[in-house]
Amino acid sequence: MGRGTGCPRSVVGLGALLVMWAVGGTAMAAPLPADRAMVPFAVSETGLRPAARIVLLGPPGAGKATQAARLAKSNGVPAISTGQLLRDAAAVVTMQGTEIKAILERGDVVPDDIVIALLKARLKQPDAADGWILHGFPRTLLQALALDHMLVQVKQAVSLVVSLQVPEKVMVERLVHRQVCRTCSRTYNTETNPPAKPGICDDDRGELIHRDEDDEKNATQRIEDQLRLNEEMKAYYGSRDMYLGVDGAQSIDSIQRAIESALQQRRG
Repeated sequence: MGRGTGCPRSVVGLGALLVMWAVGGTAMAAPLPADRAMVPFAVSETGLRPAARIVLLGPPGAGKATQAARLAKSNGVPAISTGQLLRDAAAVVTMQGTEIKAILERGDVVPDDIVIALLKARLKQPDAADGWILHGFPRTLLQALALDHMLVQVKQAVSLVVSLQVPEKVMVERLVHRQVCRTCSRTYNTETNPPAKPGICDDDRGELIHRDEDDEKNATQRIEDQLRLNEEMKAYYGSRDMYLGVDGAQSIDSIQRAIESALQQRRG
């Protein structure tokens, strides 16, 4: 979502989880207490098989949306984008929707507590009972802590955190050529993954658009910002044995196979 899901203020109720101390001038976060830590793998609410709850990390252009759609289809769970949640909320005439719309139109960052509230409501929907593929959130360490706190509340747990690692130049090129369906948000690349008919979504025949935030200058800045933040999340999730780094410059099929393989190993 770009500017829409940043972190200008702390999430309501998060204080009990945030134990911060300075290490070499860098703020670090303590792991969650043992009684609140995410279990390595959770059983689905239907009891049929372990739930697939995957968080995809990576800067804009890393390929998160593409893999989210594929993993969602193969695992029978929804792909959830906080950016899309915000756009959907802004389109509804409610007090919250009006507030979100105004924030987005100003180009400001939507406060984390609003994003978490929308995400919490989405994860409670029946289609997310057996899992979900989350992309676009978290983008900061504070958001990762907020996500864990919220998942405890809804009695869910992250199965796997996947970081798609792609050279910066490749990500910029992807964004410059990226198109997004105006209605369903499916992503395409005019060079490497084009639609069957130019400008038209293969799934719902919606119009494909190129977002202003994906021009070369904006894309470069967004990628550089997120690369710095990703190091903190790598340390956080890596300490809990649920982090997987994947070469995101390989083929789309190869990336999916790597993630599916890791997920299968965790399922035993």
